[in-house]
Amino acid sequence: MQKQYLKLYKKFDEIRQRKWIKSMRKGPTGVGYTFESLLGKKEDNKSLPDYDEIEIKTMKYFSKKKIHLFNCSPESEDEQIILKIVEKLGYPDREYPKYKVFHISINANNPTYLGYKKLRLIVNYRKKKIELEAKTIFGTKININLFWSFQTMESIIMSKMKKLAIIKACSKKINNEEYYYYTRIDFYEIKKFEEFVKLIEKGIITITFKIGIWKKEERFGQIHDRGTDFSIQEKDIELLYNKKNFYE
Repeated sequence: MQKQYLKLYKKFDEIRQRKWIKSMRKGPTGVGYTFESLLGKKEDNKSLPDYDEIEIKTMKYFSKKKIHLFNCSPESEDEQIILKIVEKLGYPDREYPKYKVFHISINANNPTYLGYKKLRLIVNYRKKKIELEAKTIFGTKININLFWSFQTMESIIMSKMKKLAIIKACSKKINNEEYYYYTRIDFYEIKKFEEFVKLIEKGIITITFKIGIWKKEERFGQIHDRGTDFSIQEKDIELLYNKKNFYE
């Protein structure tokens, strides 16, 4: 087995031997934050793998959440594209309805309906782009020129997501505090980038916009773009990756 995998496995095994560990953060991100903190990794948004060339994804057993692959902001000739997305496609925030937000998942297989708007992804092989198609339910095009180039996505995948470790944890609460027991690790290596594009085309990989508003007083009401997320179901991960035998 490659040295990087063995090094991470040994660190994982040390953590597993500790059994139940109190979460270092409240909420759903606690399971990943706690594990990476135990590895000695500080939280960041860098475009590099988490640990010695390996990207780490940590999840609870029986979680129904998709695996977040990476964030990649849309590209556009319009420098104010995030503002335009909110203006043309956004909907009222539940708590402060006078402000628009845009938090929605879109795929290339089934259109996503948002009021009178219909959204879906288009794989444009000629231009080597993933494009967002926005229309009204009556067929009128909504002019929103944004895309993700194959070149940009391939660069992110091959620099950050080439090697992957998925770590599973049991969880329980003691005195209203969550504890994790990290019990399983599996390693994977990416297939060809073309497989990634095919999975977008089939609707297996989805894109989620996470554009909200700031609710803290100093920036209240301003647009808060939390990134654009590319995700896949755990059951489909081997369509994108080859699972690595620990003893290879």
